[in-house]
Amino acid sequence: MKRKTILLAIILALGTYAMTQNALYMLPEITTKVSLIREYEPGIDVVYNNNGSLQSFLYIDRIGGLALEAQSPYPIQVTDMEIYNETLYFCGHLTGSTNTNFVGFFDINDLFFGSHQATILPVLYNPVDTVNGIPIQGGFVLSKLEVYKVPGLSIDETHIYMIGDVTFNSSETTDYSCLLDMMYLGASWTYDMAYEPDRVYYFNDLTVTDSFLVVVGNKHGGEGEYLHGYYLPPFASQHTLNNTLYVGGGLNIQYWFTNSWEYHPISKPLIETLTGDAFATACYGKWQDNPGVIVSWYSTYGTIVKRYFVPNITGTSEFKDLKYNDISDNLYLMPDHQNSVAIDEFYGFKLGAGTCNVYHSALQEQHSLDRFVGGLDVLSSGSLDYHLAILKYETTEFDCVKSVELPVTESKEPPHCAVFVHDITPSMVNPIYISPTIKEFNLEKFCGDETFKQQQ
Repeated sequence: MKRKTILLAIILALGTYAMTQNALYMLPEITTKVSLIREYEPGIDVVYNNNGSLQSFLYIDRIGGLALEAQSPYPIQVTDMEIYNETLYFCGHLTGSTNTNFVGFFDINDLFFGSHQATILPVLYNPVDTVNGIPIQGGFVLSKLEVYKVPGLSIDETHIYMIGDVTFNSSETTDYSCLLDMMYLGASWTYDMAYEPDRVYYFNDLTVTDSFLVVVGNKHGGEGEYLHGYYLPPFASQHTLNNTLYVGGGLNIQYWFTNSWEYHPISKPLIETLTGDAFATACYGKWQDNPGVIVSWYSTYGTIVKRYFVPNITGTSEFKDLKYNDISDNLYLMPDHQNSVAIDEFYGFKLGAGTCNVYHSALQEQHSLDRFVGGLDVLSSGSLDYHLAILKYETTEFDCVKSVELPVTESKEPPHCAVFVHDITPSMVNPIYISPTIKEFNLEKFCGDETFKQQQ
């Protein structure tokens, strides 16, 4: 009865609206602390859920009102995931062991309706620094992931690009970050790992455009937003991290950076492809010494269109997801609920119009979001009374959702160009195969409604 009372109070607090394309769903038998959502196809989502003791993937069918849960036999803590074609790729580590990292993937239909099998690719990297003859153990965590397949080949060439974070928790040495290119070149898995040996340029996030792999970061221990990139491999058996965006080639890499007095990030900046080779970055930072949420819009690598600055009304120090819907021209920015004051809100920037709204939903906590392909919609995962919930909304209408428009300040300070060097280390990978247990649950609808249309 308590859960029903809380849900009713939340829905009534949002006011009375006409029925729209927004809808709120909940799984009353599944609790959550952290979740990630990615759209598989209209009406069907894949969600990673961690309730603190059990980690699982869920196939959520909003059309049929049910969910299938694949419970992992291992305590997998997933940090990022993406769907490419029919396959879900994810990265993370075993809970309680930051040095037991992995990349995983599974065919969605096969996992939930066929063989129930997933593939795990261990990343065996154990960072140790030696200072004055004393070894200092570091922790290593894979944090961000993007996928690219080389088109037009008779063999499958898959590249899984990732960011890895190394921390020592010691004043005697310096943290750093890595780039990984996990490659399947038609026969076996290997990966290249690259890092900047001076440990100044710290990598934060990455995205795949039509032509490039673009990386965003910051000056470790300093200020400024950094960007660098690589040409995507056009042919078979190509290693991306050797294919740098610099006329000199090799290990010399061109990068772009901002003037720190104009703008610099405080949180780790996120990056997202818009259309073609255009992309955007977003973070909590300072613009001309004023703290706020900052989005930078680039037409291509090295060329800025505009930079938008809005108040940080959610009190967020780190963000979780940055996703773009090309139909609505909305760039959505989800705060990390574990590093925010307001945990039920997210930002939506309409880039061409130069406007920004903050959306407040019926979810008590919002964990993750994804764009809705083929429509104006956005999908969000989170919790209601500690139970896993999904909110689908079309942000031009307001059932289950309220919004507030924020004042926007614009600027256009061009970035500057320089060069750095990184080292590359190759490694082999031995795949592991796991077979999760599948369970079925009912999906309850608590707010709004949505109409499912047959795609042409």
